[in-house]
Amino acid sequence: MGTQSGAGRVLIVGAGGEGGSELEAALKERGFDVVSAGSGAEALKLLDEDFAAVLLDASMPGMDGAQTAELAGRCERGRGTPIIFMTGECKAREFADGRGARCAYECVFKPHAPQMLSAKIAHAHVNDQCGRFFSLSLDMLGVIGFDDRPRELSASWESTLGCARKELLGMRLDDLLHPDDRAAARQRVAELRAAAGAPLTWENRILRRDGTCRRLLWRAAAFERDEVYYAAVRDVTESRDMEERVRGLNAELEKRVSARTAELEAANRELEAFAYSVSHDLRAPLRKIDGFSGILARRCGAGLDEESRRLIKVIGEGCSLMGRLIDDLLEFSRLGRKEMRSGDVDMTALARGVLEDLLKQAPGRRVDIRLLPLPSARGDAALLRQVLVNLLSNALKFTRGRPDAEVEIGAAAGGEAENVYFVKDNGAGFDMRHAGKLFGVFQRLHTSEEFEGTGIGLALASRIVKRHGGRIWAQGAPGAGATFSFALPRGGPP
Repeated sequence: MGTQSGAGRVLIVGAGGEGGSELEAALKERGFDVVSAGSGAEALKLLDEDFAAVLLDASMPGMDGAQTAELAGRCERGRGTPIIFMTGECKAREFADGRGARCAYECVFKPHAPQMLSAKIAHAHVNDQCGRFFSLSLDMLGVIGFDDRPRELSASWESTLGCARKELLGMRLDDLLHPDDRAAARQRVAELRAAAGAPLTWENRILRRDGTCRRLLWRAAAFERDEVYYAAVRDVTESRDMEERVRGLNAELEKRVSARTAELEAANRELEAFAYSVSHDLRAPLRKIDGFSGILARRCGAGLDEESRRLIKVIGEGCSLMGRLIDDLLEFSRLGRKEMRSGDVDMTALARGVLEDLLKQAPGRRVDIRLLPLPSARGDAALLRQVLVNLLSNALKFTRGRPDAEVEIGAAAGGEAENVYFVKDNGAGFDMRHAGKLFGVFQRLHTSEEFEGTGIGLALASRIVKRHGGRIWAQGAPGAGATFSFALPRGGPP
């Protein structure tokens, strides 16, 4: 032990004469910084200083050792200082039974063996330091006997249980527990003893003095030799209450989700019924209009003037457009309900196949088409093909008036998380001020006289890309062509 302040300073009280001098010299040889006081009154004045221990002669004249220890315990500094009583063997039983036993930390009998006394001082100092940490803990620390009675409790027990520490030390823990938890607590202690020092963890409820209940989390280990177990106990009432509230909120959320899901399923059924109505009920009068106008043209064709024949032609074209519009609307409505089948998709081969099919529908059309290598994607091949069909058919349509029509399909840098694909043309283009309308249903930036279409294609492409967890956008300028790009996550749809 060193001689740093407070770590090796020892106060010797009342050990006068030759024996006291020998004791002081022996302790100094072992590295202690020794301070002597001739009486209890003198010692009490010195207790404002910091000492590792106080050696107190139990048989001092005047104020004896027990009285001095009791008064020392009332001092702020002295209350935390370990006291070692020095007494004669003949007074050992009287000392142990008397008031001194309440104040002393340790007892040594005269004559003093310096080696044993040094060990006692060191032990007392270490225990004092442990006690200070014990008192500082925010958790509830305790040493509890196998008889269910506490040996030592930290100060936090008082604030948690609303009961004075001295009172708690005189009680059995079983009396503090919730009645429903007592049998389980006794079982835990039995398991602790069987665990041979291995720590165990459990929870139970304890009753405060005001009748409220706190939930405690225990972690303890038993030491059979001392017939005690050491416990670190945490008040988890608030956290458990919060968990219960979260579980309640989750249950309520699940109910709401179930209700919303039921509403969505009902809406989908209504949408399916509407789609059926569109597919059958609306097509029937459309077929009649188209059929009767054809009959009228055939029966009265020779007798009709030019304007009448033009009007009949307009009726036929309108019926065809309406039929395509119904088909596109049905396809758009079914997309949200269609099951996706994800897999690896060769986008280069997919684009090549789409181009071949589209060019077959426009024989003699001259277009400079450049298909660059495209990274593979993960998604539904049929849906991704529909995206390419819509974008490439638009590119071919809007370059129809250009003698030097060009269409390019390629990929752009998209970072580590996604692949970016684009379809670029040098066709009619569009004004970027209206870019926000491009992907809406029935939104058209050109008249039907300029370019045919229903205004569904880009909306359908956008919906497919978003179902894959991707995004789609466009850039262009009037008369300078357009570039439509879409990005797909490399890992596939979420």
